[in-house]
Amino acid sequence: MPDVSAAYPPFFRWPTKGWKDIRYMMQRNDAFIQAAIMSGLFSRIIWVWPSWDIKSPGDHEANYSRYHGETGWFFDNRHNKMKKRFICICMYPFNHNSTNINKDKECMYMDEERAHEEKEKDPSYGLEDSRTCQIERYYTMEEVEEIEALKNLSHGGFFEPNESVLLDVDEDYFGCESVAESQLMNHQIPWNLIRKIDEYLALLICPKSASQEIQADRIFANIILFLVQNCDFSNGKHSTKYSKQCHTTSFLDKLSKSTVKKFEKKRLLCKSKYIKAKTSFRNILKTILKLTKSQVKALIDVGFCMRTSPRTMTFNEMPFFQVCHGSNIPNESMVIFHSSTQKELDDRMHRLDKILSHPGCPKSKLTTVCRSSRDGYTPRGQFKQIEKRLVKLLRTTGAVDKKSAVVYDEQLLGGPRGWPGRHLAILNKIK
Repeated sequence: MPDVSAAYPPFFRWPTKGWKDIRYMMQRNDAFIQAAIMSGLFSRIIWVWPSWDIKSPGDHEANYSRYHGETGWFFDNRHNKMKKRFICICMYPFNHNSTNINKDKECMYMDEERAHEEKEKDPSYGLEDSRTCQIERYYTMEEVEEIEALKNLSHGGFFEPNESVLLDVDEDYFGCESVAESQLMNHQIPWNLIRKIDEYLALLICPKSASQEIQADRIFANIILFLVQNCDFSNGKHSTKYSKQCHTTSFLDKLSKSTVKKFEKKRLLCKSKYIKAKTSFRNILKTILKLTKSQVKALIDVGFCMRTSPRTMTFNEMPFFQVCHGSNIPNESMVIFHSSTQKELDDRMHRLDKILSHPGCPKSKLTTVCRSSRDGYTPRGQFKQIEKRLVKLLRTTGAVDKKSAVVYDEQLLGGPRGWPGRHLAILNKIK
């Protein structure tokens, strides 16, 4: 259940205030679906999931499942005896036979403040009495495995005549990986070193846009290249034997000072004192010097980026700049990973083609594509192939008009070209 704040509009009303309402609806990852239901944009959600996701424990009860959904609000006075309004969601089976629906309902709400106080990892809580939730919207939630989706379309009647459809395709439909494991830890980079760099960067670098993000990443890549070209990096194993100059205070201070000036010139520094910034940079440089040459190349390739998109409503509250490892980090992710072979990728593209081109599948009024690159889900080694083939497929199936231009959000990680492969020229200089 995604956490949607009840403190922000549109609160169970149609979004009439343009981009202001849309920004409020983009509170965080996945919350946009709940927000769209609350606004009345969606009344039916169909999640077509890839067959490899069957490995997710408890996520899918069957190849096809359907539920009634209701969403509303309630007041709770748990917080300092002051009434606080929460969003609640109630679900019950579509084919329920009970005469008392309230008994079949499972109602939940999210309370991160309470979870923090009680030291609980899961911030979701159940409502003892479903009638506490003041229902404002009704919807249907369906989950269907991709092969089963084709069967349902072939049987007919899966969609109502003239049903209006919005299509959203997430590129991690074709596979899901952890950047931390596949690109960093596979090169034996200790996770505690990445955490250290993250801690320094979060207080040091504060880009305000995707274009500034790219500038900051490029500066770091060139600084690391300078270290490689001027310091003795041991290749193949951990070592503390570097050239003497790289360990001297004068060398590190001089490089830190010039680095601070570069970031200041681009207005990328957070509101911190100059001397504090120089100290933080020196600590980052010291940490990088503990890596081998192959590990340094992996770090440049992964890069440095913002944790969340500037489009997110809470961006200004937590714009954290960090190593671009995404959300799937060691010991903190419940996500199921799957690395697709080329054959699997080809088969899944073919299957999606059959679904979208099926006569029983209505043409969408709007089609969106999510890269899932910033959160590190979509396999970065396959990203370019996935996106190129997907855009072509959407045109050939009619999901996107052949004459329509592809619109790339200006805050997209890496811009239209994407994040992977942006530093090939720098990486080729490291032998």
